[in-house]
Amino acid sequence: MSYLHTHWRDVDAWRKEGLPLSTTSNEAAKMFDASLTQRVTRMLQADPDFVMGHVLASFCLPGHVKHSDVAQLLATENNLTDREMLHVKASKELAAGFALKHNTMTRQCLETRTLYQEFINRGKVFGPLDSTSSHMPLSYYCCRNMIKAQAMWDDILIAYPRDILALKMLSNHSIFVGPKDLLRDSVARVFPHWKQEIPLYGYLFGMHAFGLEETNFYREAEKEARKGLELIPTDTWATHALAHVMEMEGRQDEGIEFMSKTVENWKPCESLACHNFWHWALYYIEKGDYEAALNVYDTEMAPRFKVSKVFTLRDGSSLLYRLKLEGVDVGDRWQQLCQYWESHANDHLMAFSDTHMLMSTLGAKNEDLTMKLLDSLRKYVRDGSGYNCEVSRAVGLAICEAFVEADKGDFDKAVSILKPLRYKVDLIGGSRAQRDVYELFLINAAMHSHRKEDHQFARCLIAEKKAKKDNAPLTDRLMAQAWRKEGLLLSTTSNEAAKMFDASLTQVVAHLDYDSVGGLQNSITRMLEADPDFAMGHVLASILEVKNSMDVAQSLASKGKLNDREMLHFNAAKALAAGYLFGMYAFGLEETNFYQEAEKQARKGLELIPKDTWATHALAHVMEMEGRQDEGIEFMSKTVENWKPCESLACHNFWHWALYYIEKGDYEAALNIYDTEMLPRFKASATFPLTDGSSLLYRLKFEGVDVGDRWQQLCQYWESHADDHFLAFNDSHMLMSTLGAKNEDLTMKLLESLRKYVRDGSGANCEISRTVGLAICEAFVEADKGNFDKAVALLKPLRYKVDLMGGSRAQAWRKEGLPLSTTSNEAAKMFDASLTQVVAHLEDDSVGGLQNSITRMLQADPDFVMGHVLASTCLFDIKHSDAAPLRAPKTDLTHRELLHLSAAKELEAGIQPLLSVHDTINCCCRNVPKAQDIWDDIVMAYPTDILALKMLSDYSTFYGPKERVRDSVARVFPHWKQDAPYLFGLYAFGLEETNFYREAEKQARKGLELVPKDTGATHALAHVMEMEGRQDEGIKFMSETIENWKPCESLTCHNFWHWALYHIEKGEYEAALDIYDSEMLPRFKASNVFPLTDGSSLLYRVQLEGVDVGDRWQQLCQFWESHADEHFLAFNDSHMLMTTLGAKNEALTMKLLDSLRKYESKKEQSSVDGQTHGTSSCSSNGIECKMVVYENMNFKLTSPILLLARTQQKETLNELIFDANTWQLLAAGLFYLVFSASYDLHAFPSRRVY
Repeated sequence: MSYLHTHWRDVDAWRKEGLPLSTTSNEAAKMFDASLTQRVTRMLQADPDFVMGHVLASFCLPGHVKHSDVAQLLATENNLTDREMLHVKASKELAAGFALKHNTMTRQCLETRTLYQEFINRGKVFGPLDSTSSHMPLSYYCCRNMIKAQAMWDDILIAYPRDILALKMLSNHSIFVGPKDLLRDSVARVFPHWKQEIPLYGYLFGMHAFGLEETNFYREAEKEARKGLELIPTDTWATHALAHVMEMEGRQDEGIEFMSKTVENWKPCESLACHNFWHWALYYIEKGDYEAALNVYDTEMAPRFKVSKVFTLRDGSSLLYRLKLEGVDVGDRWQQLCQYWESHANDHLMAFSDTHMLMSTLGAKNEDLTMKLLDSLRKYVRDGSGYNCEVSRAVGLAICEAFVEADKGDFDKAVSILKPLRYKVDLIGGSRAQRDVYELFLINAAMHSHRKEDHQFARCLIAEKKAKKDNAPLTDRLMAQAWRKEGLLLSTTSNEAAKMFDASLTQVVAHLDYDSVGGLQNSITRMLEADPDFAMGHVLASILEVKNSMDVAQSLASKGKLNDREMLHFNAAKALAAGYLFGMYAFGLEETNFYQEAEKQARKGLELIPKDTWATHALAHVMEMEGRQDEGIEFMSKTVENWKPCESLACHNFWHWALYYIEKGDYEAALNIYDTEMLPRFKASATFPLTDGSSLLYRLKFEGVDVGDRWQQLCQYWESHADDHFLAFNDSHMLMSTLGAKNEDLTMKLLESLRKYVRDGSGANCEISRTVGLAICEAFVEADKGNFDKAVALLKPLRYKVDLMGGSRAQAWRKEGLPLSTTSNEAAKMFDASLTQVVAHLEDDSVGGLQNSITRMLQADPDFVMGHVLASTCLFDIKHSDAAPLRAPKTDLTHRELLHLSAAKELEAGIQPLLSVHDTINCCCRNVPKAQDIWDDIVMAYPTDILALKMLSDYSTFYGPKERVRDSVARVFPHWKQDAPYLFGLYAFGLEETNFYREAEKQARKGLELVPKDTGATHALAHVMEMEGRQDEGIKFMSETIENWKPCESLTCHNFWHWALYHIEKGEYEAALDIYDSEMLPRFKASNVFPLTDGSSLLYRVQLEGVDVGDRWQQLCQFWESHADEHFLAFNDSHMLMTTLGAKNEALTMKLLDSLRKYESKKEQSSVDGQTHGTSSCSSNGIECKMVVYENMNFKLTSPILLLARTQQKETLNELIFDANTWQLLAAGLFYLVFSASYDLHAFPSRRVY
């Protein structure tokens, strides 16, 4: 900085930088440089006709509309460079956006030469406007044209990448308007053109760091910020960016230390000092140190408040409101702050400011000012126009009204207003840290609502916050409040103990170790240290086998230290401590194939209670399933005296023992156990041992062993059960016995009774008997007759349904709290099979694939509503007539199913037949956002509903917002156990799409550890490697795992596309095309658009690289032909157009464009809500038309239009923009500017800089 203070650039220095100025005054040029650095105004005294000086003044001094007008007048009289003219135009756009609301001075007056001369005569220097003056008060203006100004600054930077004024203006305004990617990319693209010796170079790092932080690249942001601070320790913006990183990563102590050590470097900066102190205070609020936060407010922030500096007032409102939400009394601070806000009730310059003013008026209990602000805002929303008016209309006014309702105590209404807008709040602008106050408000309102579903919503939001920031004491406090709100009171007065109880419980449920609390063991220790008499804490500790905790809990319980709910937990913990639950848990684990964990739990139970027969039984199962016969025989022999006395399980355990011998071929030993231990335990009144006997003898029959008269003996016990039909399992085992005993009369009696039961009966077991039970019995009879062909024909189709005999899938859904409106076990099972294939991206051959399993499901129960819901949301090739029950349900539905039905109806309402193509209804989706909101509600109320979660994730991938892909999964994790591994892949993709690459990779690899064939997790990890530029690692990963994901039809082609992208990135075009030819092309089908978009994208990328793809375009185009009239996704339309253009198919190109224009025209005439995605699809027409212009080499026309929206497009469109710019600039002879076109490629090491 010392160099800059004595070496401001003169006219010649600016010219040498390639940025000539329209002044001959060195003093003006130097003061322009100084103004850029520190914003002073001496330059206009040096040269009143200095156009860029007036431009700078109009940008940097609030309310100086007149400087823009003067700049425009001067521009007509001076020869300005193209760059300066663009700056003047940007200034004009901003000035045009300040619409005068009162007629005290018109813009026409400012544009007269007379007034201009008057300003010159007054000294040619314009001081700040007095906002209280009647001359031109700031409250008369509203910003409209900021977006156009941004586009112009963008254009300047592409042509003049060292123009720091354009860069700073674009960066500053992008905080509140437009995509946050622009904050990052606008700086990234200019870096190659800067060198360290260029003045102001060091400031680029802080600007870039903030853009990276706002797009979740925390690691890179910290790196850039620290580099900037090394170069310029007083760079307040770099300090600010690093403060943001520490806030977002929950590094409160580190943040406090950093701000304290550097305060003298950034405190002198008037424009950011108050805001940085706000960040400092946030760290204290997060830690719960409210006095320290208020001390920062009183000593550092409040003295900086000024009527003319709204951005400082916003910081004050935000800080006090956060403290209010924490229950802190801030005294008269609200009244003091409100005085500064009084003159801004009619501004409406930014919706963000309006909401913060309202916080202040409500806090100060200033009803008059509150009503004045609201009335003015409502009038503005009703009559105004421009970008900020649209934002106010979409979210600003609603947020204000929600605040007012909450202030009245109507939290229900506040939640109803704000809940549908939670993914739109980012429209209001500001940083993520600044917008967090809105989320905190919504959580607080939801917790205070009278509605139970709002309480669930609050807990979901809290879970989402915790997933994004682990070390978050404020979030932990919110969770503790949620516990209290639910009536889950804890027997402790220590907040620390309650927080550590919550932290410990969360880690247990989520199978996690939170580093922020030192892991599970440490959080338990801290909990009991905070309150040694916390009975519920000791209960939890005893469950986790902490030494002496059960004894302490017993003592506290005897003293009446536990409430009723806690006593129930204590009794359960006693049972667990007694050891019996381990055996039960072990059996559940074994039955779901977790053999290693099952053995661990069983042995733990046997250590505590050697006579626990259930634990013995579970371990016997494990050894049977793992083929450990000798070990099993030894185990049963050594422990027999422990479990033999148990009447209910002894026979069954002997059966297991005998099975080991049969497996080894030692039939005599097996029969010896049958004769000596099992037969004596048979009773006519107990069928359980009888099924063991039938099973054992039948197995021996299969082995060709003559069992003598044992069948006859056993059959006598079965005689009285021919009409029971209590379990289909029992019926089949009785039949084994009657057939073995050759008792034809009893066999016929059983079969006739069973047939009558199947024909006339009802209930779950009757369904099982109808589906499989009777068929199994009839197959046994046919085999006994020697008719094995018929037996096989009967049983073969049922081989995957036999598990129904041991408890139906419908029962399993009910046990999971997700009952289904069908009595058909076949329908329930096929629903499960279909859903599993959808979630896992699989085609399960055992059920004939997804399409066949859905068909079988609806054949089994045509009135199965959830079956039709699944079909309508997952398969668009099922005609609406198939889903008739959706419109006229014949069964009583649960609340969850009704919500699913509503979501399906929203989608159905948005699907309109256009033209018939093959068997597919061509459609346009309109009501996706409504369906997304309904799925969101389902997931909040029923967090284990994987259908709602999958649909929400899939549709949010294309319709946004991407945060929803991430947060929808994050919130449900605590409710799932480790038997839902596919969640990790879903979560990983959501994390990757919101730039959390490190965490995404962690979650994807965790999913692949559990299920190596999880194609979704593979896909997410492929994305991470693509985004981080790890091409070689990506190629290796895809190659090594190919056999795991290649069988997945729905994602295989897409994963091959990712593989090919790595080769394109490396410049290995032949390898990429080889993947296209050998793996992608064979998977193309006219009926499946998804792979076609991959093909179009790949060929277009290769073509942009200058590679001739031969006749591949023509081949691909044939598959696209039938989709010209669909317009289901604008994404699809643009990719089809790439193909028709590549194939030089003018007829199909025109057909697509004509259809698209017609579609847009129809949409304009419709009364559908503007937020619908039909409108979104239509709006893409402009982009596709520009692509046609591009193909016809009209690069000059193409580039500017696409640049306006480029940060919202996919990478293929970014490359299109690059190529258009390249040719345009080459034609102008400006080859070096090609670097500018790779605007977002310099930001990451993966991107080649051309």
